[in-house]
Amino acid sequence: AVVEVVTNHTSGALKMLARQYSQMRAFVYQNRIALDYLLAEEGGVCGRFNKLECCVEIDDHGEAITELAEEIKRVAHVPVQKYKGYQGTAF
Repeated sequence: AVVEVVTNHTSGALKMLARQYSQMRAFVYQNRIALDYLLAEEGGVCGRFNKLECCVEIDDHGEAITELAEEIKRVAHVPVQKYKGYQGTAF
C-alpha cells in the first residue's frame, strides 16, 4: 500500500510538471513572436543580434510525460486481496 501511495504522488507530481512544461513552452513561443514583431524592421530577434542560426524549437514532451505518469499509476495499483485462509497441510 505504501508503494502505491508513493507512486500515486509521484504520478501526480509528474502530471503537474508536464502541464507546467507545456505552459512554459507556449509562453516562450508567444514571447518570441512578440519580440520578432517588435523587431521586424531589424529582421526580428535574429536580425537584431546578427544570428544566422536563430531557430527556436522546444520539443513538447508534456503529453508523453503524462502518459508515463498514468502507466506508473496503473502498474502500481494493487487490487485488494482477501485472505482465503491456510489451505495447505502443516506437516
